[in-house]
Formats: sequence, C-alpha cells, structure tokens
Amino acid sequence: VQEVLKLASCLGFSFDLDTLQLIVVGEYQNLTGKERLPGWTEKDALPSDCSTSETYKDILFNLLSKAQKHGILVPGRTPYSYNFSHDKIFACIYSALPTGIERKELHVRIGHRLLDAYPTNEYVQFCALDQMNQGAESITKTTDREELVRLNLKTMKLASKHSAFVRAQDYAASALSLFPNDGLWQVDYDLALDLHTVAAEAMAVNQSPEGLVDKVVLHSQTVEDKIPASTILMTYYGWNHRFDESLDAGVALLKLLGEKIPRKAGKLHMVWELTRAMKDVKRMSDEELLALPVAKDKNKSVIMKTLYLMYSAAFCTNPDLMLVLALRAFRISLRHGIEPEVTPFVFSTFGICHEYMKNLAES
Repeated sequence: VQEVLKLASCLGFSFDLDTLQLIVVGEYQNLTGKERLPGWTEKDALPSDCSTSETYKDILFNLLSKAQKHGILVPGRTPYSYNFSHDKIFACIYSALPTGIERKELHVRIGHRLLDAYPTNEYVQFCALDQMNQGAESITKTTDREELVRLNLKTMKLASKHSAFVRAQDYAASALSLFPNDGLWQVDYDLALDLHTVAAEAMAVNQSPEGLVDKVVLHSQTVEDKIPASTILMTYYGWNHRFDESLDAGVALLKLLGEKIPRKAGKLHMVWELTRAMKDVKRMSDEELLALPVAKDKNKSVIMKTLYLMYSAAFCTNPDLMLVLALRAFRISLRHGIEPEVTPFVFSTFGICHEYMKNLAES
C-alpha cells in the first residue's frame, strides 16, 4: 500500500483511480522491483494490458480502501477519486520517494505516460506538463528540451484561451528556463519568437512584458517579427495609464514601418492633415468611396492598426495628435483600402472634422 501511495502522491493532493492505475502499471516495478501488486498471486496470470484491466483496478481499489480505513485518504468529489486527508500526510508520503534526479525522471515518465494515454484531453495536458516541468532538470538532450518548450507553448496558449493567465505565465517561465541566456534563439528562431511573443501577451495582463519585448526586438530578424510584441507593449502601457510611453512605442513602430508621425503634434500638424484629407476626398466620387476594397498591403494594415491603437493614448495626452493619427489612418484607407477594425472609426472622425470646419467657415 505504501508504494502505491507514493506513486499517488506524484499526482498531487488529489487523484483518481484510472489515472493512478495508469501510473502504477508503468512505475510500480521500477519503484519496488516487483511485478505484481499485493493481492495478485503468482497463480493469477497478468493481463496483456494492465492499464485497462478491471481486475487490476479492483486490486488497486482494495489497496486504496485500506488507506481510507486508516485515515490516510478520503473520498474525492467524484466517484473513484481521492484526496489525502491532510497536507502533512501528503508531504510525508511524497518525501519518501527517491530524491534528486531519480525523482525528476519519475515525474517526466509520468508526464509522458499521461500524454500517451490521453492525447486529446485538455485537462490531462495540463497535468502531464506539470509533471514534466517538475522533472525538467533531468532532461539533458537539446531536442527533448526543445520539445518540452513546444509543449509549454501549446499549453500556455490553451491557458490564455481559457483566461488562466497566471498558469500561462508559469508555463512561460518554465519554457524560458529550459534554455538560459537566450539559447533558444540559436536553436530554433521561430519557436523562440513565438514563445517570447505569447509569453509577453500573457505577462501583460498583470506584469510588465518589457523584458520579453526587448528580447524580441533584439533578436528579431525582420520588422514583421517585431510587430506583435511591440503592439503588446503599447497595449500594456495603455492599460496602465502610461500613455506617453505607449505613444513613444507606437511612433517607434511606425518609423520601422516607414510611416513618420510627429510625436509633439500641434494644431498646424492637425490642420495640415485635415487639408490633405479633404483634398484626397474631393478627388473621389461617392461611388469610389463606397467601393473601396479591403486593404491588401499588410504593411499598410499594420500601420492603420497602430495609428488606431495610439489614438486612445493621444486622447488622454494630446488632442491634436489624436486627430493627426485618425486623419492619417483615414488618408491611408483612401489610398490603400479599408481596414475593418479601423476605417469606420476614422471615416466618422473625418466627417466630424469636416463638418466642424464647414460650420466654422460659414460663421
């Protein structure tokens, strides 16, 4: 019973019978040197697949029932699930496992067994990765560590999808620790870029992503690779009312994209943008305006989105710059096509400005 409980403690404070059976089948002999559980006599032949054997499950259930009678385990919330009766009992049993690398290797094997048995189960994916991260120090091959990074990245995205951002941050930290000193960038550039970008997005919810974004900017091979991380940083600054820093980041990104915006825009800049916008509109008929296609130039789409993202920060710090940003995006839409997230807003902004100037002239 003690050896079974040791393996159960690897699964955590709570566990279920099916998962424990899977682990015991694979690890009981490694832990004890014995092939059979107590209660399975030599006369009884072992089934071809113990992990699905009902007889094996019954024997395991009886062993756990003994632990329940002695107050070591208590029933869980669902049938055939268990909790350790006290965290001290759990800690004591877990401490009886082999220590050092041997324990870490055990966790890695458990993680692999869980993934192999339940490849499409999201909950098991989290549990399996937690096991493998616990034993990550025992993984020495670069290819194996790289594969663990991929699994952390996949699970990080899944956690963020379910708004479990703290868990996503934990997986990011685990993945980044596998290749210290930015070593992953030399091993697999695309993986490193994806990892740092997704990690920055998860971090921005309640922590600063600046360090991760700096690494993306430092190691990125193209301007396009820097765009998502730079956008995340702008958003983070905006959420935290650091509007000037958000605008600075936006201006820097626009410069990389070949679009210059005056950081300290004043009324002259605003009037100039409005005048240019009005001239551009006059060159087009109503039919041409209504028939504007969706922008095909990805660079121009990114520029329009960046201008739009900067708009809210400028609203709080510099109204003239706010209008310059909207009018510039409006002019780009006229020339290169619409961006669905941006164009309706900047068209309405131009309409307000145009009507205001018209009323001003009439008065």
